[in-house]
Order: sequence, then structure tokens, then C-alpha cells
Amino acid sequence: MKLIKIESTRKELTHLSGLNFFNDLINRLNLVNRLGEILPKAKRIRSLKPKEKFLCGIFAFIAGADCIDDLGLLRRDYLYSEMTAGGVAPSTMRSFLGSFKLKYFERLQSFLPTLALELREKYFPKDQDVVITMDATPHEQFGEYMEGVDWCYNKKRGYVSQNAFDQYGFCYGWNLMTGNSHSHKGAVEMIERIFANVPKEKKRYFRADSAYGSHKVYNSLIGLGVNFGICLSENVWGPLLSKRDFKYYAIITDMSEKELSDEGVIKFYRGRSNAENFIKDLKYGMDFKHFPCQSMNKNKAWGFMGIFAYNLMRFASFTIDK
Repeated sequence: MKLIKIESTRKELTHLSGLNFFNDLINRLNLVNRLGEILPKAKRIRSLKPKEKFLCGIFAFIAGADCIDDLGLLRRDYLYSEMTAGGVAPSTMRSFLGSFKLKYFERLQSFLPTLALELREKYFPKDQDVVITMDATPHEQFGEYMEGVDWCYNKKRGYVSQNAFDQYGFCYGWNLMTGNSHSHKGAVEMIERIFANVPKEKKRYFRADSAYGSHKVYNSLIGLGVNFGICLSENVWGPLLSKRDFKYYAIITDMSEKELSDEGVIKFYRGRSNAENFIKDLKYGMDFKHFPCQSMNKNKAWGFMGIFAYNLMRFASFTIDK
């Protein structure tokens, strides 16, 4: 028979003890100070600095916040409050999100692949292959007066996001766009931004579906020295077939048979589907199925907090014993 010793305590209990791991990781990355260099400047000296407010958002996503109002509940948790200097009220966060302009989003987009690669290198330092998969996805919204909401390609009203992941699920590129945006909008800029941060000595690859089958994308990848496999639109290869006894699709690549066999190209391209699982992680894990504000800029800023939290949590997933 085992004896169980029970001790009383007056300390507060929290279910968010896992934040200690992320707090340590954030400190090791010097993430808060690095964010401070690219975020809007504080208007009032006494309030939390923008980098500290952004941290409140990151920790909120990690703690499971589903909306901005959850920040009010999280402030009551002593550990969350301790790590975020008291946290922020939902109204303060909404005001902060409204301070983001185009230049701040561009800085965040440039910093995102840098951080993603750093996290990846901490756990997979020997892997020299960096395979980026790009994909767009719709986010159905139900608010009547939400800015930027329009009919998406899936015939539902909402936003469309541009996403880019490596083979381990780290996010190197993210952008929120109006619902009527074409899937490849801003793709070239995102591609160039990502591979500018990936060292040339690594083997760099790109894959995507037919929405990215354009000469601008091909020329950008060739100019960057990135090997690619991209599905061709049916209106390109369709006229070449006299009979259609089977279901066909075609892949365009710059890799020769010496580099990769035909079967290898197909297997390489099929790996693209794994990005859909990473998108599901965002939609269901970070509640990216919906966005909380009527302003598109506010929703985009909220989304970036979620993306940075997602990358930190992705890193944490590899440290857990299987």
C-alpha cells in the first residue's frame, strides 16, 4: 500500500503552466526585442509597448484564445498576467490592431521566414532540403459589414489567405486577402521574400497547384535558382489530348531526369497535399476559420499574432516524446 502525502498551499493554480516552455523559447530567440524593431511605435509611454502587446496576442493564441474578448479572461490567470505584464484589455488590443499599416505587415512578412528557418534549424540542423509548398485557402465569414469580405472561389463569402509552409509545417509566408482575390495574388513577392532568407547552399524547392502556374512564378523561381514542380492548368494541356479515357493532370518542372525521375517528380508534387493539413492546423487549432474584427487590417494583424504563435507551437510539437 502506498502512502499519499498531501500538503496544503495558498498559491494560485493555473492550467497554463505550458506557457513557461514558450516563455523560455521566446527569450532564447530574443523575439520580443526583434519584434519591437518592426512594429508600430508606442503613442503613450506608460502603457504596454507594441512589442509587449504583440506578445500578449501570441501567448493568448498559445493559451487557446478563440477571440479577442478571451484576453479579458486570460488576464485573470496569474501566470499569463505575470508573463505579459498584466496583459491587455480586449478594447486595448482592438485599438492596437488598428495601428497596423502596410509597412508593418511587410516587415512582419519579411521577418516570418527568418524566424521559421531559425526554429527549423534548432531541430533539423542536418536537413539541407528546404521544400516550400504554397497554397491559398478561403475563410468563410458571416459578418455583414466586415471590410474585404467578398465571394471566394468556393462560392462562399469571406477572405482568402496565402500560405507557405516547409515540409515540417513551419510557416514561412502568410497574408490575408480580400475574398475576390485570385489564389496567386502576391505569390511572386512572397516567393522572393521567402527564398531571400533561405541560404543558397541549401537545396531549395517549391511546389504548388495550378493556381500558381504562370510565367511570372516560373521566371521568379528560375531566377532564384529554386527547383519546382507546379501543376499545369487543364486549359494548357487539355488541347493536346485527342482521347480522355483516364483522369489526367500535368506537372511542369525545371528538374531534369538526371536530378529526378518522372515518378520522382510526381511523388515530389504529391507531397503538396500535406500543406492542407498545416492549413487545417491553423483553421481548427488557431481558430482561423473566422476572424474577429470588422476591419481587414485588424484581422490581418490578429492573424499574424496567430501565425507567430503557430510556428512556436510547431517547434514545441517536435520536442514532445512520441
